[in-house]
Parts: sequence; C-alpha cells; structure tokens
Amino acid sequence: NRMIEEEKSLNKEEKITKKKIGILTFHNACNYGAFLQTKALSEFINEQCEREVYIVDYKNKSIINDYSVRNVFNFNQGLKTTILKIMRLPDILKRNSIFNMYQKESFKLVKVNDISEYKISKVVVGSDQVWNLELTGGDLNYFLPFVEPECRISYAASVGHVGDNIDKKIFEEKLSLFDSISVREKELADMINSLNINKKAVICMDPVFLKSKLAWKEYIADTEININLPYILVFIMGVSKQADYIVRRALEVGEKNNCQVILIGDQERWYKYRQVKHFGVATPREFIKLIDSAKCVFTNSFHATAFSIILNSSFYTETNISNNGRIESLLNLAGLESRKMYDGKLNSLYTTKINWDIVTKKLQPEIEKSKKFLRVNL
Repeated sequence: NRMIEEEKSLNKEEKITKKKIGILTFHNACNYGAFLQTKALSEFINEQCEREVYIVDYKNKSIINDYSVRNVFNFNQGLKTTILKIMRLPDILKRNSIFNMYQKESFKLVKVNDISEYKISKVVVGSDQVWNLELTGGDLNYFLPFVEPECRISYAASVGHVGDNIDKKIFEEKLSLFDSISVREKELADMINSLNINKKAVICMDPVFLKSKLAWKEYIADTEININLPYILVFIMGVSKQADYIVRRALEVGEKNNCQVILIGDQERWYKYRQVKHFGVATPREFIKLIDSAKCVFTNSFHATAFSIILNSSFYTETNISNNGRIESLLNLAGLESRKMYDGKLNSLYTTKINWDIVTKKLQPEIEKSKKFLRVNL
C-alpha cells in the first residue's frame, strides 16, 4: 500500500512539474488540414516530448471571416457568389458545427493574455500558412510578439509561396527574435537564410507526418462511409478554372476503370458537377477514411496530397494553383513528381504504380529530423 501511495505521489508530482507548451496556428479554421495538423502537432508534443499542450485561442479576423455564416451574406463578393453561398448555407452550418465539436473535443485552449498565468514555457507557431500575410491580413501576431524571444519557436511554418510579395524586412526583424526556426518549404528556408539574422531556418515536415500510417488508421478505425463500389475521390480547395480540369480528368479515368467519382468540398458547385456523386460534408475522420479507401485521389489540396502519401493511396495533384510551393516541395521531397497534374493533364499514366517503399525511404529521414527538432527545442 505504501508503494502504491508513493507511486501516486510521484505521478502527481510529474503532472504538476510537466512543462507547458503553447501552439499558435489556424486551429479554429473549419477545414481538414487546419484541424488535423493542429491535432497531430499537439499530440506529438504531448506524447513524445512529454509536455502539457495548450492551443493559443487567438482569432485572426481574416481566417474567421472565411468560414463565418455572416460572410455568406457579404454582397461585396458579387451577387452570383452570394447566391451560390446562400444555396450552400445548410452545408456551411453543418460544416461549422462538425469542426466546432471536433475542436472542443480535441484541444485545451488558452487565451493570449493568460499565457503567463498558465506558466507556458514555449510557444510554437505553425504549421500552416501562418506567415502568409496576404492570407492573414498582415497579422504580425503569428511572429509571437506577446511572449519573450527565448519562448518563440516556429514549426513547419509556411507562407504558401515565396514571391515578390514577401516583405523581407518584416521577416528579418521578427525572426531575429526567435529562439529557433523551422519552416515547411525549401524556398522559404532559403529566403530566411539569406537574411541578416543570427540563426538558420531548417526544413521540417508538416505535422500530419508526425503520426504514422498505423496511428492515422487507428484514428479512423470505427469510421464507416458506406460506399460499396470502387471510387475515385475528388477533393478541391477553392473555386478556379483548374477545378473543372480536375473533375473532367477524374471522370475520364473513372469511366475507363469502372469507378464512380465522389466529390467532397465546394458543395456550392453541385449544379455544375452533376455527373459525380456528392458525398456532402465529411467529418475529419471521414475525410481521412475517404482518402484511405479510394482507388485514386484527384486534388489540388496540400493535405489531401499529404494524407494520400501517408496512407499509400494513389493520387494526382493539380499544381497550376496559387501558393503551390508547399505542394511542389512535398512532391519533390518524396520523389513523386510523376503525380503532378497541370490543368488536369497527368504526368504519368493512371495505371502507373507508386513504389511506396522508395517514398518511405525518402521521407523517413526527414520525418525523424522533424521529430528531433521538436524534442531538442522543447
């Protein structure tokens, strides 16, 4: 009995003295990539780095507005867009409800003003496009000005694409105050390392790669999608001309290979893509399950590409998109240049198989390097 009490006391002491880490990212964006990368990073730090993790409950106006119901009725976006969004309103309400539930179940939140009170020792900014100032409306809080320099760490932070719009002076000024820096794309690391700051940026993998294929399969083990026929999955982010090319190519491949085509995302276009089956609003678990069970995935999404790689699902990714740096970087790193599309044109035949053993050998050292970065700096 005495030994049991002593063990309980030690466990209690460990919990009390466990260091606390904050994560600042787009945790409240109602999209799959934002939620799943936050989940993966927080769980890795909690389990592998043995830290108590809090998500910084910061709300960027631009990000929140993108997913708000109020934005549906923003007539400045044009009458046609407003009408299409109104038609989609039931899906928007369902989507927001699903993500709000998942966020509440998965994350412990802390307000920016309470970080000191909670005695949080480090704050990690990333992953996602937290340094894309066009996306965030020029929000510099993602450079962590509210904590001391020794507390500032970035993990796999992204700007989407490094171009002429990057204000290097801002990055030089802000990142010189960071304790350690990691980014997601080589082009961003090269840009930062050309600046006059006292440290180097290293490249780390998106947080979803911190969890193994087996771990993600366990996460969706009890998820059912009730699709009996072989299918090709189409997942499109945004509205663009390339979306038409993606759907057209998926339909062509589906017809030749006796597969139905299922679409998730951008449900306001049901009127346009009537030849495909619309899944409707998927939960984050269903999103992963749909990728895992598909014969092939056609997408322009970074995270749909990432999960296709993690789950060893055949895929093609459209690269003629804005902010394509992170997709190009990932495909080049994995040696999967053959899975690129350009305006729907495939770089390889659909029947071409992917040698997943070679992909794993290429990515595993990068994944281990990413895990080491977190363990060392936290």
